[in-house]
Amino acid sequence: MNLQIALKLQKRLETKGYKVVMTRTDDTAISLINRTKLANKAKGDLLISIHQNSFKDSSVHGIEVFYNPGKETHDDQLANCIQEALINYTQAKDRHVRAVTNLVVIRESKMPACLIESAYLSNDTERELIQTKGYQDKVVTGIMEGIENFLNEQAKSS
Repeated sequence: MNLQIALKLQKRLETKGYKVVMTRTDDTAISLINRTKLANKAKGDLLISIHQNSFKDSSVHGIEVFYNPGKETHDDQLANCIQEALINYTQAKDRHVRAVTNLVVIRESKMPACLIESAYLSNDTERELIQTKGYQDKVVTGIMEGIENFLNEQAKSS
């Protein structure tokens, strides 16, 4: 599902004229540190890492976006823009933006970065939902709008 969402996002971004570098385009496993190295080598403007969550309590559900607070690349602003747009489009429970320092992909990137948990696979309803084309499209639209809102905010402040 992560790859399906990422590939849809890639197409939407490229349609709007953005250059996209994917860390993977098939189910090949790539280590987290190598994903970050690839993004840093490509000198990307943003790093978006798409994931699905899980929790021992199957009633937990919603969307949350993580960022690393130890960087000076406006990661918190990116995460907030994406979280807000995702909640707007999906109407999922807002589990809020969270600052963490232990996620390699967002910690080691040299550009603004966030990690998106777009559903809880441990929750039956969300697991079924995230597998549908319609809901995946809402997730992609939310991420897309969040990225564009972030880029627009950055342009206004420079």
